Amino acid sequence: MESAVDAALQVANGREMLVQPSRVLFRQILLQRLRLTHRLAARRGKKRAVIAVAHSILVILYHMLRQRQPYHELGSNFFDQRDKTGLQRRLVQRLENLGYTVELHSAA
Repeated sequence: MESAVDAALQVANGREMLVQPSRVLFRQILLQRLRLTHRLAARRGKKRAVIAVAHSILVILYHMLRQRQPYHELGSNFFDQRDKTGLQRRLVQRLENLGYTVELHSAA
């Protein structure tokens, strides 16, 4: 017959088995959102960036639960590819703020 301690350990191990995948998923989401955090913090401040990223994580989790689908990584350059002209404008502005004169030519 199992003791109460053994039963408690089994429950704890079962919980750990449930929690571990969620930790991995949460870390993946946080790593992807790190880039968003830096972008927002530069424009709106650190506190607002943290709130915005927390909101985006809640939206991700909501859609995962509602659609019953696993998390799909969009990629580290998703936001850059989404708005290439905006990225170009921001990078030119950053270089000009550093004192450079920028002239752009198409590579193709």
